[in-house]
Order: sequence, then C-alpha cells, then structure tokens
Amino acid sequence: MRCSRLLLSAVVACSTRTSVAEVQHGRRMSSAQAGVGGTGDQDDKCYPNNETCAEPWSAARIAYCKYRLGKEAEWCPEAEMGATRQKKRDGALSSMLIGSVVFVMSIFYLVNYRDDDIRRYTWQILSTTVSIFTSVLIFSGITELWMFFVPGDTDDRIILCVNVGFFFLWFILLQISIAVISGANCEGAGVKIDKEGWLIADTMRADYGEEVPEREVRNLIGEKSVAVMDGVEVFVRRTKVIKEERQSKMACWATLLAHLTGFAAIQVGGTLQHMEGFRDNFFMLLLAAVINQILIMGLFRVANCVRAKTSALDGVVDSRDELYHDVVAEAENDAASLAISFLTVQALRFMLSGVLPKISGIEPHHAKPAIDWPRILGLYGLGLAIFVCTVLVYFLVRNTASYKNVHFRRYIDMMKNQGAMTFAWCVLGASGWQAQASHVMDAIGGAHSMTGSLMLALILSFSAMIAIFGLDKIEDRSKENREDHQVGKLVRNVITALSILVGFSWEHAFAHSIEAVSQQTSMPHLCHFCMGLLVALSIIPAWRKYILEKVMIHTQKVEDTSGHGELSSHYEQLEFEDMT
Repeated sequence: MRCSRLLLSAVVACSTRTSVAEVQHGRRMSSAQAGVGGTGDQDDKCYPNNETCAEPWSAARIAYCKYRLGKEAEWCPEAEMGATRQKKRDGALSSMLIGSVVFVMSIFYLVNYRDDDIRRYTWQILSTTVSIFTSVLIFSGITELWMFFVPGDTDDRIILCVNVGFFFLWFILLQISIAVISGANCEGAGVKIDKEGWLIADTMRADYGEEVPEREVRNLIGEKSVAVMDGVEVFVRRTKVIKEERQSKMACWATLLAHLTGFAAIQVGGTLQHMEGFRDNFFMLLLAAVINQILIMGLFRVANCVRAKTSALDGVVDSRDELYHDVVAEAENDAASLAISFLTVQALRFMLSGVLPKISGIEPHHAKPAIDWPRILGLYGLGLAIFVCTVLVYFLVRNTASYKNVHFRRYIDMMKNQGAMTFAWCVLGASGWQAQASHVMDAIGGAHSMTGSLMLALILSFSAMIAIFGLDKIEDRSKENREDHQVGKLVRNVITALSILVGFSWEHAFAHSIEAVSQQTSMPHLCHFCMGLLVALSIIPAWRKYILEKVMIHTQKVEDTSGHGELSSHYEQLEFEDMT
C-alpha cells in the first residue's frame, strides 16, 4: 500500500512537471506568433533564421518571407496572408475543375438524349456559345491592338469616329464575304448549285462528308445507299452537294461576322453613351441607343438597295441571289438586335444602380453601385417584361395584312430577337449583382474575378440545361393540338434567349482569361491579338463541321414538320448517320 502511494505521487509529479513545461512552451510560441503578426515588441519578433523560430516555420514559409521582403528581412507579416491566398486559390481551382468536368459530361448526356428536341436545344446552345466566344476573341484582339496606338488623352469624338469606321469595315466585310461564298454576283450561269451527288454518311470514318463518284454507288434510287470503296461497303446519301456546302459556309461566316458587326455597333453606341451629355442621364442613354439603331437601320436599307441593283451583274438572277439576300438579312438582324439590346440594358442598369457600366458590361472598380434585392429583382423583371411584350406583339401582328410587307415583317422579327437578347443581358447582369450582394463568391475573388465569371457561367449553363427539360414538356403538349403552333414557337424563342444567355456568360469568362494570359507577357496587346487569331483558326473549322451542321439539320427538321407535317429527309439522314 505504501509503495502504491509512492508510485502514485511520482506519476502526479511527473505529469505536473510535463504540464508546466507545455504551458511555458505554449507561451513562447504565442510570443513568437505575436511577433510575426507585428503586435509584439522588437525582442519578441520571430526571426526566420533564429533557432527559437526556425522549427515552427516551414521551409516554404521562410522562402516566401525572403521573397516578399528580401534576404535581409527579419520577420514576415505577409506569410500568413500568403497561406490564406493559397487556400482560396486552391478552392477556386478545385471548384472550377469539378464544375467543368460535370458540365462537359452533362453535355454528352444531352447531345445523345432520346428526345430529339432536347438534342436540338443542346446543339443550339453549344453553337451560340462557341460562335460568341470566337467572335469575342477576334474582335477584342483587334480592338486591343489598335487601342494600344491611341494616346490616352485622345478626344472622345475622335474615338467615336474610329469606332464608326471599324463598324463600316465589319459591315462591308459581311456583305462581300456572303456574296462571294454564295456566288451570287460573280459566277454567272455556268455553275449549277442544285446538282445532286453522293456524300459519305458514315460518321465513324475520317472522310465523312466527302463526295463519292456515282459509279461506286450500288443503288442510285432513293436518298440513301451503299458505296463500295476499296472493297469496303460505306453508307452514302444523296444531296445537293454544292448548295449544301455553300449553305454551311454561309451560315458559319454569316454568324461570326454578324456577331463581329454587332460588337462593333456596341462599341459605337457604348462610346456615345459614355460621352459627356449622355452618361449622366437615363433618357440620354436611351437616346444614344436609339441614335445608334437609326444609323444601323439606315445602313441596312442602303445595303438592301445595293443588293437589289447588283443581283443581275452576272447576267442571271437565280436561287443563289435569293440565298445571299436571306442569309445577309438574317445576319443584319442579329447584329442590330445584339447592339440595341446591350445598350438598352446598359441604360436600365444605370437607372437601377446609379452607375453606368463600362462598354464591356462590367461596373468600374472604383464605383460602388447601389445593389440590393429590390434592384436585382427589378432587373430580372424588366428583362422578362420586355421579352414577353415583344413576343406578344409578334403573335398579335403576324396574322395581319401589314405583316405581309417585307420591311414590316423584318422589323417585327428583329424586335422579337431584341426582346430575347435583352432578357439574356438582364439575367446576366442581375445574376452578377446577386453574386455581389450575397457575397457567395467572395472566397474565390468576387463575382467580377476570373473564377467568379467562370462559376457564374457554369451556374447559368446548368440552369439553362434544367430549363430545357421543362420547356420540352410544354412543347410536347402543344404538339398534341396540331392546329396550335404558337406555343411551340414561343418555346423556341425562349430557347434562343437561353442560348444567348449562356453564350454571353461564357463570353465574360473568356474575356477574363484572355486578359489574364496576355498580361503575363511583355507585349500584352500583340499577345491578345495573336492568341485570339490562333484559337479562332483552330475552333472555326470544328465548329462548322461538327456543331453548326447538326443545328442546321435539326432546324430544317422543325421547319419541315411545322410546314408539312412530315419529317425532313435531312433529319432522317441525321438519324441514319447517328445509327451508323
């Protein structure tokens, strides 16, 4: 018993001594950390090379300290801040990686979904996103390059005149490019674009879409057949080879040049809005948008007259001239709708927040816009109200006698496109405000940072994917009543707005990425231009062949079923190729 007491006393004494030692060591550590934070005395500061401090500091922390404050530095208050920034950066990259992988795999699910409407919606959203991304790369690169040579104190009127010149340049390039591709004014009657031929229809082959000599086709009757090439049977299809190729090229370059022309028009209208006398008043901002639109519409009328006068320059007026006119008119409508919708939303954002965003659509860093939930909901509501009003006007006048007039019908169709794009810009702006007001993205740099823009684009993309399933149910129910096609057309208008919304959201993320990469070089403006050109040259051929073609076939299917109640041969061919 006595031995047990002595043993217990010894254990308690050792435990007490150990606790006292740990407390003293903790006090020394607290004193050292206080020195690191800059709150202790000079004698208590933590020295990286001191024996009392070298052990709790890691080698990376000491290296970071020396890098920030120099080799002669004795203490480093930025060390802890660097670790915090590293954690935020790791969290942002992790979120981006997980979100991107899930987003890409979701696209694979949707483009192979059983419902053909879901596939069509997905291809349309993808095509719009890629086209806007490519157009932004080209336009921003050229703009950054020429702005580099403009002095900072240049008068706004001179910059406005230069922007007008660039707008005319892109517009003329649009007209000439489509005229050359269509062959409307330079080929004559020697080329027959309606001549039929056979193309390889096996999507698993590298030569998919190439023409096959007629002698190698077994059965020349019907739209589909089999050809023997090097002893191997290959699926082929009959089509108007020259016309289909030109339609694909025209759709590609008309879409890209329409976006470039629209961005140039935004540059003109945005410069006018930021000039003295316009930038401080909501109604003057709207007036600047109206002036910009009047200039665009007047130019369209002039171009229409020129096309009518030059249609017979090659001695014949045929389907090439009609194709040229239709494609250019649609591209002009897209460019005008893009410009007026953006400038209108700029004015609405100024009215609600009191701060006029920059031409890029982002508020200045030094400004503090008045953002709260009523203003956020107000911007959402204004966008939705404008879209609904334009769609209602379209449905009210589409069956009237005035709608048969070519110019009136074009204005109404353009107004419908403007409503969809205005809705997209409003949702994008209000979503950015919502991210700012809720501070949910502060941990990754804020809503206007590169990571914030990317996360916002992913969120809006997922929201659009979810929305298309609900819209598909509505359209499927409308198909049960064959006499009512208005619901289906309304759904397609909403899908167009969603595709524009997703495209614009990714446009902001791409703009941040290009700027971040180019700023790492000694010549950022030249790097911006070259990088945009190289990426565009690599993306455009793949987009035209593998994405835009799918959109065109699905669109043709919808037009044929709504007009004749039967499936299009092009769409049947698409299903045939998917099966192979």
